[in-house]
Amino acid sequence: LDVSSLDVQDEPRWAAPRTTAVTVPADAVVPDPTKQSLVSTSYLLVNQITAGDTLDSFALSVASDLLLSGPQAVFYETLIEPQLGSGFSPGTGYAGSRRETSFSVGLKGVAEKDVEEVEQRIQATFEKLAKEGFPRERVDVTLHQIELAAAKVHPSFGMHLSF
Repeated sequence: LDVSSLDVQDEPRWAAPRTTAVTVPADAVVPDPTKQSLVSTSYLLVNQITAGDTLDSFALSVASDLLLSGPQAVFYETLIEPQLGSGFSPGTGYAGSRRETSFSVGLKGVAEKDVEEVEQRIQATFEKLAKEGFPRERVDVTLHQIELAAAKVHPSFGMHLSF
């Protein structure tokens, strides 16, 4: 399939943030019927075709890991630990497999009264990171994990060390 002649336009850029609220029927089998809201904030990031630099996508992938992976992650501390929701919302994370990449973060199982607080915590977390950055030791650990995942492991891995 030759797609070289397709003219795919970028997503339109917005001058200001937008909010959309969608109401769906209540879920009858949730543990707490007062916590049925889902909150997600999304950001359109890099056009991988025009940017031409894979370093941006790699850096955003590492940042996503620092923001979301494990109990030491930034958003785990600011969103999950305070128990504002039951877990990260579907689609949370870096989506780097599309022409234009995106990042989303949010919570599911949120009480309606806490929706605004979740949105404020997301914004405040990004503002704090913009000023302070990620802790260097967390960046080093994440990069080391990526290196280990990329290492080629053979069935006899480590066996030659004893001889």
